[in-house]
Amino acid sequence: MDFIGVILAAGRGFRLKELAIDIPKGLLRVSESSLMERQIKCLAENAIKNIYIITGYAHESILKTFGNSYEHYVEIHYLHNDRWNTANNIYSLYLAKDVAKEGFILINSDDLFHPEILRRLVEDESGEAICVDDYKKLGKEEMKVRLEGGNLIEINKTMNPATAHG
Repeated sequence: MDFIGVILAAGRGFRLKELAIDIPKGLLRVSESSLMERQIKCLAENAIKNIYIITGYAHESILKTFGNSYEHYVEIHYLHNDRWNTANNIYSLYLAKDVAKEGFILINSDDLFHPEILRRLVEDESGEAICVDDYKKLGKEEMKVRLEGGNLIEINKTMNPATAHG
């Protein structure tokens, strides 16, 4: 299956406080690269060369950083969420509905992950997979999931952490 990459980068990053005052949270650096630079490289290494970034807060910073292509020979397109301050990630994803019909890999711009995780998702034969972190203690703000028999049953932030699987 030929996937496109969708990176949700519209949010402000209030929980990061002074770390992301002037920049979008996806442009925060971890060692030598920003979170989004790592994500784009990882997508490119998995033959995903068509990437849509959903912007909102500090759109110009992201556009200036990546332009329409990037050093990993990918094409970058932008969709702007002008409701970034009032709508949530689901609305940002909704903006990609016309370009993500054939299959997509969804990444939040502030996700830091090992490249092997993305490789496994891309190679999953079902074409429908979700990566679930079941190692950390869940709090009120985290997105939570409930699984049954390996299938996703529920995903939201309002779920009771005690009933969530990750």
